[in-house]
Amino acid sequence: MKAEKHLLRGINWLLILTIVGAPLFYIKSTVYPYTFSKTIFFQIGVEVLFALWLLLVFLNKKYRPEKTPLLLAGGIFFLLLLMTAFTGVDFWRSFWATIERAVGVFTMLHFAALALVISSLREAFNFKRIFYISAATAFLISIIAFIQINNESFLLQESVGNRPGATFGNPSFLAGYLMFHVFLALYFLLDFFKINKDFTKFKKTIFHFAAVAIEAVFLIGVFVIWGAALLLTQTRGDLLGLGLGFLVLFLMMTIRTMPMRVKVLGSRYFYAICLGIFLLSGATFLVTRNNDIWANVPGISRFKDFSLESKEFLPRVTAINAAWSGFLDRPILGWGWDNFNVVYNKNYDPRVLSISYQETRFDKPHNYILEYLVVGGAPLLLAYLTFIFFACYQALKLKDRLLGNFFVAFMVAYIVRSAFLFETLGPLLVFFLFVGFIDNGYKRDLFLAEEKNLKDRKDNTLGFYQKNFKFLLFSISAVTLLVIYVGNITGLKANHYEYLGFNYFTADRPQEGILSFKKAVAIWSPYRWFIQRDYAAALTENYFYNPELMPKEEVALAIKAMEESTAKHPKDAYGHYALVDMYNQAADIDPENFLTAAERHTAMALQLSPNRQQVMFSLAKTKSLRGDIKEALRISKEAM
Repeated sequence: MKAEKHLLRGINWLLILTIVGAPLFYIKSTVYPYTFSKTIFFQIGVEVLFALWLLLVFLNKKYRPEKTPLLLAGGIFFLLLLMTAFTGVDFWRSFWATIERAVGVFTMLHFAALALVISSLREAFNFKRIFYISAATAFLISIIAFIQINNESFLLQESVGNRPGATFGNPSFLAGYLMFHVFLALYFLLDFFKINKDFTKFKKTIFHFAAVAIEAVFLIGVFVIWGAALLLTQTRGDLLGLGLGFLVLFLMMTIRTMPMRVKVLGSRYFYAICLGIFLLSGATFLVTRNNDIWANVPGISRFKDFSLESKEFLPRVTAINAAWSGFLDRPILGWGWDNFNVVYNKNYDPRVLSISYQETRFDKPHNYILEYLVVGGAPLLLAYLTFIFFACYQALKLKDRLLGNFFVAFMVAYIVRSAFLFETLGPLLVFFLFVGFIDNGYKRDLFLAEEKNLKDRKDNTLGFYQKNFKFLLFSISAVTLLVIYVGNITGLKANHYEYLGFNYFTADRPQEGILSFKKAVAIWSPYRWFIQRDYAAALTENYFYNPELMPKEEVALAIKAMEESTAKHPKDAYGHYALVDMYNQAADIDPENFLTAAERHTAMALQLSPNRQQVMFSLAKTKSLRGDIKEALRISKEAM
């Protein structure tokens, strides 16, 4: 059918656009451009992709999902993720997340949709072609990372120090994205030498050998470039994950080797030797890691003085302790996705202020096991681990044993890096891309062995839907456009005005800044509450330092917006104690009401986050503004 061919072509092009565009895309004129605008691009791409797939499903049953262990496990995991968001302490934040993180349940469902589409269209995707396109993207991003080391203002116009983040803006986010490609480049290099490799479509001429040589050089080149860029990020979690991933890979290749054109590459002894060398190298580093020789090796140097007892790990340790306490409080349904901030505030450890103010605010435990335990309880963690297990199980069942080995190694690397970090767009994109292709390959191998079943499915079309295709096209298009606008465009537009507001204040143009912020909060979007916080913070801070430039009525309106935001998310201690600071900064506008409200929200903040010094200092200021200096001193001493 002609419509079917057009839909398949559109899905292929959209998949390529999403894979290439999401890692590269960012809009500079937004707040958090390397997370929020990327997420918006990705979501829109997947929404259109999913809509085209739905039309394809209605036209032909063979594109419907098959009941595989991985599909069932994934379905249970995402169902629990959504359910625990409903039963958590702040559903709105769970579903949409914040502009800063931009990975809520809504975004996670998009990753599920991406994997589902890839999984369902068995013969429609060329795994190798998709990888090579992604490889070119990762190569370009790596080059940007190298340029940033010597030219910090290149392209992104921001300081990156000695750890570049390229278009991801963060070295840890970049590292997780590159790690996937390192494994796949090596897979395709070894794939050349498989004994059953089909080269019949090439004539064995100089042109054939030249093409193979060029491809091999490309893979070797990108493997080296990505590896070097990964080292430059100096992200310990990803480097440790990569190392343990290779350890598992050598072990898998020793156990599950296969015939190769170059005999040594198919020898168990070769991989056993590689495994031994790898273990010996690791042991040598552990013994000599305090030697100055490692100080100049990018990435490796950060392991040189690594110690869990170091003061720099105090924030991580306190976050881990808080997460465990949070799990014990709600072990079955958890607190809801992206609500770790509530748990951390409840179990706040005042020692972390000795490092910096920034370290007193944790919205992620930086460990996937603890995060799933906190946000969804034991059932969600079990569902996630089951999902991982069946992904590996199906990979090992593939006829392509080499790909199965590499997938298991990648999963080990991904799990290890996730024990130190949290989920972000780049790593999640490649993770679900890979999972989708594994399920795709598993089903192809399964149904190619059942040719009659496959033939029956090809002939079994849905005549009713074919006759009503125009109505389906209109309906699905309308719903998709609505989702795109409500879930993406409104937030992006408001975020842009917020960015302009900040810029105008920085440029000493407060009136234009006020107008931009008011435009941002006037737009309904899932993130309006978050923008209201920034709006109020910007105006009250500027009023405090430049009262003659800020109209009092505008500041009062901004504080009302903050009150509205805090009322919508009453369990978030930060909203309350940030509001206390705003009341103090603008106290002269309405002294009695503002200072009374400050004391009320201080009590709420301390109930949600006991022993938090920031709240006590703010209360001390409130008492000082009331003229109660004795009480202000007593509270300050208690905080100290």
